[in-house]
Amino acid sequence: MVAAIRDSADWSTEQAAAQRQLMVRRLPLFAVCWLATTVLWNLILIVEGLVTPMIATLGLLVQSSILGAAFTLCRADPAAPRVPRVVATACGLLGVSWTALFAAVGGDGDMLAFIHLMLYVSSSLFFVWGWRPALVLLAGTVAPWLLVAPFLTFYVPSIELGTAIVIGSALALAAAEGYARSFRAIFLHRRALQASRDAAESARAEAEAATRAKDQFLATLSHELRSPLNAVLSWTHMLRRGLLDERHVRRALESIERNAKSQIRLIEDLLDISRIAAGKLSLQEANVDLASVVASVVELLRGVAEAKQIVLDVRLDQGVVPVRGDPTRLHQVVENLLSNAVKFTPEGGAVGVEMKCTDAHAEVVVRDTGIGIPPDVLSRIFDRFHQADNSTTRRYGGLGLGLAIARELVHQHGGSIEAESPGENLGSTFRVKLPLDGTVARPETNAVPAGWVPRGLEGLATLGRVRVLVVDDESDARDSITAVLAHCGAEVTPAASVQEAMTTFEVSPPDVLVADLAMPGEDGYELIRQVRMFERAGGRRMPAIAVTALASAEDRRRALAAGFDVHLAKPTEPSDIVAAVARVARGALAG
Repeated sequence: MVAAIRDSADWSTEQAAAQRQLMVRRLPLFAVCWLATTVLWNLILIVEGLVTPMIATLGLLVQSSILGAAFTLCRADPAAPRVPRVVATACGLLGVSWTALFAAVGGDGDMLAFIHLMLYVSSSLFFVWGWRPALVLLAGTVAPWLLVAPFLTFYVPSIELGTAIVIGSALALAAAEGYARSFRAIFLHRRALQASRDAAESARAEAEAATRAKDQFLATLSHELRSPLNAVLSWTHMLRRGLLDERHVRRALESIERNAKSQIRLIEDLLDISRIAAGKLSLQEANVDLASVVASVVELLRGVAEAKQIVLDVRLDQGVVPVRGDPTRLHQVVENLLSNAVKFTPEGGAVGVEMKCTDAHAEVVVRDTGIGIPPDVLSRIFDRFHQADNSTTRRYGGLGLGLAIARELVHQHGGSIEAESPGENLGSTFRVKLPLDGTVARPETNAVPAGWVPRGLEGLATLGRVRVLVVDDESDARDSITAVLAHCGAEVTPAASVQEAMTTFEVSPPDVLVADLAMPGEDGYELIRQVRMFERAGGRRMPAIAVTALASAEDRRRALAAGFDVHLAKPTEPSDIVAAVARVARGALAG
């Protein structure tokens, strides 16, 4: 019996606690029902003359005390030691046995009281142990009476006694099982309802947080777009009206160029984050001289640092083995870290850049004496769209994308990135570790990506009257490319559509085609298809350059597969367009 009770303890602690709460709430109802039923039956027994008032009163007191003790002990926590449950069980079973014995000497009335007592005892056993142990305990109590019933000398026939005991036990166990089923249904319903409420609340909180983040990001993005454009429009307005002297003209042009490049960086960061979110950020790997990459970034930002009177302390280990990676992306990582250090360091501060080699890693460390990072922000510093607070965004600008992009790029290179800061206004340190490629002694490619360091048109070889057909539906883009190429000596014919371009091509085939891809109606892909079909009849292949805002790696692959020789992503440095035209023109002449 003990083993059966132990093995049947299949209720979890959570269920037991909920069961106890339900039991405690129903105890008053049990007590009232039991007292009313017992008193009523004892009154009937007295009226019928089956028992004397003294015996009925004695039975009522004994039964009340036993069941009162049992139900009181039922209040004990089911998760507590089993002593209270054992005592409650003993009291209940003693009440059953005593009432059965009382029935033997008292008559039929006490047999009916015994049936009712079985109901309440089984209920208490259910609440204390569960329905399976209740079944075992009641069966163990009732069975002996069924076995000895034929040998009793009661004036109640043994068959009636056995029938009464069996019916009473069945009713008690049915009630206990009913309680169990109803409790389980109530418990599961309440748990499901609470889980549904918790899920709804969690979803609502997440939606509100996402909405707040979206609103804050859009507000920041609007600021980052509008402020540079305002400067560009203001200077453009004054330039068009001839309101500036030579010194201010130079200043206006520098401002326009600077703000235009800030928009380029903003767009590139947004595109990179989009690629990261979609899992489409890819690397063009080569063996890279990391010291050269760091040096190029330092030179790129030296002017900004000097304008703020920030001291740059640069220490580069020139003997580092090349790392395997994408030179453009590694340049982007170092530039993000160093530009942040310069931006967040006040005038007169210091920024240190160190590159060294350990046993298996190349390590780049960027230190500054800037505004530092609060401890509660440090763990979230690499999250997307994150800066210390809104005041940081308002004061220093930016979308908070640079560090998130840097972390993703470093991880794709198999490296790690860490941020350290003693606290606010105490500076910060960023440490990047990249695995070395010890199998290669010299880098295979130029570590400094083309186009990172701004270059003017001065010093470029002239295009030597190369005939260029420029096709773009946007008049500003078409006119600017035309002006740049014409400045370098090319003979340029502009066209605003594929149809116009093909008319020009058929009349006077150019040496080089420069075309946009995303044009309304017939696009750049249709243009290059028609050009290549026309060339099959003439036998001469014309080099083609795509200058387009479709800037992803997939866009580049598709353009080259369609028949273009070069893919340049807008916005493009004028020098890069001139260099590309000169290169493909020389290649065509050499061929």
